[in-house]
Amino acid sequence: MLPRRFVHYIYVLITVTLLACGIEKDKYINEDDPNFSTSDASRLFFKNTRQIYYDKQVIGKDRLELYRKKSRSDDEKRPHLNLILANNWMYDEAYIRFEPSPSFANPVQFEIIWKKDERSGRYQLEDNSKESHYKLATLLYRGILKEQSFYLKQDDKEIPILSDQKERDTFRITMIDFYRLVNVM
Repeated sequence: MLPRRFVHYIYVLITVTLLACGIEKDKYINEDDPNFSTSDASRLFFKNTRQIYYDKQVIGKDRLELYRKKSRSDDEKRPHLNLILANNWMYDEAYIRFEPSPSFANPVQFEIIWKKDERSGRYQLEDNSKESHYKLATLLYRGILKEQSFYLKQDDKEIPILSDQKERDTFRITMIDFYRLVNVM
């Protein structure tokens, strides 16, 4: 039997460790100031603790590593918006990329309408640059935290997107993993 004092110290140590490893949900991330730099420590953390939740694909002569969350949507009946976390380890960089379903009319340029209560607005993927993907992904991440609803604007219609909790959680967790990888969180 362990002494009561020792058990108390272990409890405190575990609590402090869990709080130190927690994420900063309320931390503001500026969509206009993208960061793509990774460190040895952030890559090691991702590979040792987070990689198991992703399907991995290696492409190109630079061996770019693409990670897709295993819990991503594969529903072909409706539009969905998955993310790819790209680790360019040879250049100490990582990128976030959208992987829209085939039902998107234009997978490189699209518009998302957000709504909450009586307010609404729009987010847009303007081009295929890493900065544009970062900006839109960050805006959608913040919108998920604010519990906004999202709609794909296509052919003068507003089609619900990121509407179920599984899709929203998959998107949010992928963004947290990306922000950790580039040392933003």
